[in-house]
Amino acid sequence: MRTRAILFIERKLMYALAFVIGITAANAQVFNPPSAYEDSYPNNNMNISRTTHTSCFAWSGLSLFGPTEDIVVSAWDEPSAGGAVAWRRLQNGNPSVINAQGIIPYGSGFRDLEVGHLLVNGVFRIFVAYHKAGSGHYMDIYDLTGLGPVLLTTVPLSSQAQYSRISMDSHKLYGVAVTWEEGARIRTVVAWDNSGVIGISPVTTFIHPVGMFNPDVAFSHYSGPLLCEYVYYDPANNRFYQTSFDFWTMAGFVVNTAVVPTVQDIDAVAGPSIANIDCPDHSSISRWAYTYSVGGSDVYARIQEGGGVTTINITDGSMGIAAINSAFNLYPFLAYSAAGGGNSIAIAWYTNYIDPGTSQQAAYIAAEVTSNGGGVVSSPDYLTIPNTPIIASGTPVLSLSKGTQYADYLYTIFPQYNYLLGTGYEMQHKYHDWTSTGSYKGGRTYRCPDEERISGLANTNAGAALITAYPNPFSDELSLAIPADMQTENVTVTITNVTGAVVRTFSGVAAKVNQQLRTTANLQPGLYLLQVDIPSKQITKTLKVTKAE
Repeated sequence: MRTRAILFIERKLMYALAFVIGITAANAQVFNPPSAYEDSYPNNNMNISRTTHTSCFAWSGLSLFGPTEDIVVSAWDEPSAGGAVAWRRLQNGNPSVINAQGIIPYGSGFRDLEVGHLLVNGVFRIFVAYHKAGSGHYMDIYDLTGLGPVLLTTVPLSSQAQYSRISMDSHKLYGVAVTWEEGARIRTVVAWDNSGVIGISPVTTFIHPVGMFNPDVAFSHYSGPLLCEYVYYDPANNRFYQTSFDFWTMAGFVVNTAVVPTVQDIDAVAGPSIANIDCPDHSSISRWAYTYSVGGSDVYARIQEGGGVTTINITDGSMGIAAINSAFNLYPFLAYSAAGGGNSIAIAWYTNYIDPGTSQQAAYIAAEVTSNGGGVVSSPDYLTIPNTPIIASGTPVLSLSKGTQYADYLYTIFPQYNYLLGTGYEMQHKYHDWTSTGSYKGGRTYRCPDEERISGLANTNAGAALITAYPNPFSDELSLAIPADMQTENVTVTITNVTGAVVRTFSGVAAKVNQQLRTTANLQPGLYLLQVDIPSKQITKTLKVTKAE
């Protein structure tokens, strides 16, 4: 095991070597220091030395336990030793005041711990997606109580024993999307606030030639549809696919379904890589971007705005900032700004380039580019992320919260080794204030076009909750209980078996449908799904019934 002294010497030797091979060259590159609050949690070396993945999310202005608070959730993994999820309740607008915080430990073998959230029936729900070695992909859901998180349920997603990437994004407080690779195919589920209960869709599989890997997902909301945007890698042809599919369509599926996603872009890349995607939470036009690095030196962004697609290289000098691709530049992440529906993009990554101002590694840095990729907002220099760059962890993976319109700051987490204080490995939490005139300036204005839809779900589901099938199990007769105010509405009932095949379809007013349901007596014994549609009331409800022997 290497001691702190040996690590310190190794780092110093690396700095000296960087100067010898000319990383700084003759370029007087400046790394602008940030002016934002930062702290560490945990700072007790809790399995942070070899993180392979980080994730974070933030929300401002929630009143769950009295005073209005900000809630931030973060996660990291270390497969050999175990990872963790950290939750913090902060004073609204002042992250230096911590009202409560805690850790949810995850043992060894847990990979890609991803965090998200919903607010359901007044309860803040923390979502944690991951792969568990030898078992498969899962999603844990916790209720955040005044005493901390309480596990509500664990949702199995796959039984693939071998590790593959899993990713998550959240939209406002009512939508979650999760994607993973299973059997070289891209699969996804969505969850939502289904009027006071958590709705979780069946698995949707994207139809492509077998051989798609490493998916990431982000929500996009513009001009009406709420879309889930995906990026994944095709190693056989060394290219990225960027696709999308409608969130509410997936939420309406009642059985596992294979679909053809909308392919928006196919991009050939210079070498194997993993991409991270983001979109504005709300925008007047179509916008998405994803970042990746190639060869450990160049950081790229593939950017789409209003239909036009471009690729930019952040580190080779072509954007008007100094070329630093003679150094290592790894693990780029991105987030759209909160201002103007996402009129700029913050791109952050790790570099071992030497900062001339400190003669130390610049470590975690960023650049802010325009949303069309046409220029650098933070020109002519890069932005330093840590207040005091020390030493990044051995696997320096940072993340930015994608929910930028929901928080008063751009929330960032990154692991580093604090040899100055001798406190070991720490997870740093950074809060770039959107209203600041320093790094990542901007303002937050948005209106979600699905607000009315969520409100309508509450009224719709109140009536839908009264629709039941009886008796269940049934043998000779099956009937529907339908509220009195819907008895004269047109009702359609579709019965499918466990394979998804339609075995009966009935339509008419409630009395007629119940008369037709008597013909189900000759169905084979087994489990069936009844989809009840009442278009005039905007009601669709699926009931499980069993035909007895």
